[in-house]
Amino acid sequence: MKKTIKCISVVLLVGISLLFAQPTTSKGPLIEVDSVKVNLGKIKKEEVKLLKHVFIVRNSGDEPLKITRVKPG
Repeated sequence: MKKTIKCISVVLLVGISLLFAQPTTSKGPLIEVDSVKVNLGKIKKEEVKLLKHVFIVRNSGDEPLKITRVKPG
């Protein structure tokens, strides 16, 4: 009888704690880019190979960000 009451008490406590538990929500990966467009002005044909620009990309989410494909635009 005492074992049955203990088992029921444990089941009720676990059930109640699960009922009131707050679910943890994750944002997942979230990509952020400082600027997506760059205006380089007028460029001579021979200067094209000299052009450089760095795009800053960061993951502001709470899971790993996987970049699987990049397309020039």
